[in-house]
Amino acid sequence: MRMEIVISHQSALEFWRSGQEHVLLQPGGFCDWGAAIFGERGLRAAVVEEACGRELGFLSSPLHLLVRDAGERSRTRRVVCHVLPQNLPRKSFVEIGKGVYVCRPELVFVQIAKTETLPNAVLIGLEMCGAFRMPEGGRDVSFQKVPLTTRAALSAYIEACVGIRGAGKANQAILYIADGSESPMEAKLTIILCFPVRLGGYGLPMPVLNRAIPTTPAIRKATGRSSFRCDLLWPDAGVAVEYDGKEHDRRVASDAIRRTALAEMGIDASTVVTMEHMRSEAQLDLVVKRLSRLLGIRKKPTMRDWSAERHALRAALGLA
Repeated sequence: MRMEIVISHQSALEFWRSGQEHVLLQPGGFCDWGAAIFGERGLRAAVVEEACGRELGFLSSPLHLLVRDAGERSRTRRVVCHVLPQNLPRKSFVEIGKGVYVCRPELVFVQIAKTETLPNAVLIGLEMCGAFRMPEGGRDVSFQKVPLTTRAALSAYIEACVGIRGAGKANQAILYIADGSESPMEAKLTIILCFPVRLGGYGLPMPVLNRAIPTTPAIRKATGRSSFRCDLLWPDAGVAVEYDGKEHDRRVASDAIRRTALAEMGIDASTVVTMEHMRSEAQLDLVVKRLSRLLGIRKKPTMRDWSAERHALRAALGLA
């Protein structure tokens, strides 16, 4: 019988973070797991390595795999086996080699959401729907990547995962996920601004991220630009926020021409957030007070001190 293995969970996330998004475009696309079964009970490390081949040698140990039932679990330290959930949606895998599959990004998100904190699950979702990849296996953060999925595809897949562990947490996380994030700090800023107050956020409505805004003929003539993009944009209110950090390739803090042009287009892009703001609750409070005024949000006064929750959220995101 043909040996088949399915890379899942943390190993699948590492696979997708390593620049393998091109396999999503291969002929056949998503597929079902093949009908073959393992030729022997239990997966020996040597057999797994042979099936993966040298091309997947970049994946960290232990290797996380899906198996059909508990009897197929490996007894080695180098392999962690997870039993295939019942009622898994069709087309949940991508074949990346002869007899070697990887869980599709949407399934990986459900798997990861089961064990991650909500802030980290949302961060991973923003990453999958965005143009950056978090560091993995000794690699640095990478930028200008093709998104692995979209919020709509992620939401539809989660909805199909009825009764599967992790789907409930994933469904909670999708509320704070949007397409288009271009950096980890943009994603973390979105989480902090939009998470509910009880979870350490500021409860602002979700923005759109890095959407192209066409310029008017006059502005195009003055700036030579056919469009501008804002990191976080609330289009109905005409309000934008920019994150200014060393990982950005746009120096928004000194781009007076750009801000003036956006103002002429009815968009206030004067609010700039830096790493210093992100690490200071007091400074971020001032930013949010200004944003709330611009967005026309009137918050009811509360006697409750949410500092502990806000500190915990920033700590979960590596900012405290």
